[in-house]
Amino acid sequence: MEHEKFLKEALKLAKRGEGLVSPNPLVGALVVKGKQVIGRGWHQAYGLAHAEVEALKQAGAKAKGATLYVTLEPCCHYGKTPPCVQAIVDAGIKEVICCLQDPNPLVNGKGFEFLEKKGIKVRKGYLEKEATRLNEAYLIAVKHRRPYIILKWAMSLDGKIATCAGDSCWITTEETRHWVRSFRFTCDAILVGVNTIIRDDPFLDYQLPRFQTRRSLLERKRYTKVILDTRLQTPCCARIFSHSASRVIIFTSHLAPEEKVRQFTQANCSVFKVSSDREFLNLEEVCKYLWSEKIAIVLVEGGQKVLSCFWEKRLVDRVMIFVGNKFIAGTHSLSPLSVPDRENLNPAPFLEELSVKRFGDDLLIEGYPCFPE
Repeated sequence: MEHEKFLKEALKLAKRGEGLVSPNPLVGALVVKGKQVIGRGWHQAYGLAHAEVEALKQAGAKAKGATLYVTLEPCCHYGKTPPCVQAIVDAGIKEVICCLQDPNPLVNGKGFEFLEKKGIKVRKGYLEKEATRLNEAYLIAVKHRRPYIILKWAMSLDGKIATCAGDSCWITTEETRHWVRSFRFTCDAILVGVNTIIRDDPFLDYQLPRFQTRRSLLERKRYTKVILDTRLQTPCCARIFSHSASRVIIFTSHLAPEEKVRQFTQANCSVFKVSSDREFLNLEEVCKYLWSEKIAIVLVEGGQKVLSCFWEKRLVDRVMIFVGNKFIAGTHSLSPLSVPDRENLNPAPFLEELSVKRFGDDLLIEGYPCFPE
């Protein structure tokens, strides 16, 4: 169908905002007149003009009487920018064709209603599955009022993430690790436990995407490094602090020495205390705080204790498992998840919509967790 053809192009445009628009959704828009595209736009970065406004600006006066194709319901409230619905009305658009209704309580059908009251025809529900997948992180974050959480780990062919001594460098190849660094750019935050900081002393930085070259946009990238550290054992000289453009947040507990808290505060690092049960921090409080800071996509990279805590709390929306072409073996080698033993195989958690990609000799197994009751 012609409508789907234009919306497919709008969905491709929307992806250009990956890594820069969160906590806003990825949105693309086309202004079409006489089967000809006269304006294209996408939401380029958080705080900048929305896709509809960009497309209308490009179309100019020709937008009068045209059709607007957009991947998500236009906003109808003042936020970082004015409401898009008013810009659509002012431009003289006669019809809006859209994929999805925006579940944000500030919108949620109100944008469509406003347009219809102004005499603009609204049609929706095209390519709904594709549009939902594109903005799955935004949709889940808005629904649950917490970040969209991705659990990621690398393991050997026999399912081990480290040797008995904790050595995990390197299970996968440089090609795979390069891809992971690029993927980090699409996230708002990366989260690890203090043991990973002490053992590996990682930078946890991202790789700039090849498609994005505009410095003015890249400077808007919001990226936070998060450490879970019950006793505040993170070394002040850890390499995670070396990139000044990245914010660092440490979540700790009442067990943290106040003197150490002050040291980190002076070192331009935010430290927040949450409740804890023995050595385990309250992840619901962690997620609630991150959401309040407009952090909507979190990549959890481990180690075993952190991954296991998120898994047990079922605070996981997507799983990425990288399998390196190695055997580690050993009774005391570490598995990715250390959770209570189960006596029966069924019903066991599994991944839905399973997919497999290959990076040289490594594999990426990806899917959405399903926890049977």
